[in-house]
Amino acid sequence: MLRHKERELKAFVARKVSKLDKYNKALKKREEDKALIDSGKITKEEFIANALSPAILARLTLILKTNKI
Repeated sequence: MLRHKERELKAFVARKVSKLDKYNKALKKREEDKALIDSGKITKEEFIANALSPAILARLTLILKTNKI
């Protein structure tokens, strides 16, 4: 029983460390993007377009075209 709990704990820690690594990578990317915006190298619109998934971006484009906003 103790070994089972130990394996569960190790798996839990591994998942949390993996999630933290992914979060830190995403945070670094967003900080780099913010620096590009602040320096004027990209616009806020370009940042949003780069941050959105292609499916969401396609839907937003369709909505904007349909509503002519």
